[in-house]
Amino acid sequence: MRAVPQEAARAFVMAEFTYEGEGIVPEGRVDLHRGPHFVGAASVPALRPGETVTWAFGPDDQVDVGYEIDRDFKERTGLFGGRRRIERRYRIRVTNRHPDPLEAEVVVRTPVSRDERLEVSLEGSTPPDVEEFQGLPGVVAWRRTLGPGKEEIFVLRYAASFPKDLRPSGL
Repeated sequence: MRAVPQEAARAFVMAEFTYEGEGIVPEGRVDLHRGPHFVGAASVPALRPGETVTWAFGPDDQVDVGYEIDRDFKERTGLFGGRRRIERRYRIRVTNRHPDPLEAEVVVRTPVSRDERLEVSLEGSTPPDVEEFQGLPGVVAWRRTLGPGKEEIFVLRYAASFPKDLRPSGL
């Protein structure tokens, strides 16, 4: 199961496998089924032995996902208010309503500074299990096994400090 709560308050059934055949599988289209039900189609790139593929099999209605802002704070700092500081904290809640344990993966974007004048800190966040998820800077993931009926809370907190004349986007 994977959730990307900044995009949708839903979880999705995911399947990942590593191709262990001997020859190359040509690119093409595959139909995706969840049990006896058709849930969609996917384009598959050519696969070589040892390559890994991940497919989404639609929403998982037995998993609740919540994403709410817990703190949104802005202030001016420094002598004569020469800097600005933004702090945001989000609570992400994932609840397993399945009768069996569930492997959960929660993926979030975090701010990344592309300007040395912008300082970003993630201190106070739940430490991620994966940094640079799928090689993407600023994208992190938490991975947990959730027992039946169990809930896990993740905290995403960031603070950004920058000169008052800088207008960063995406914060």
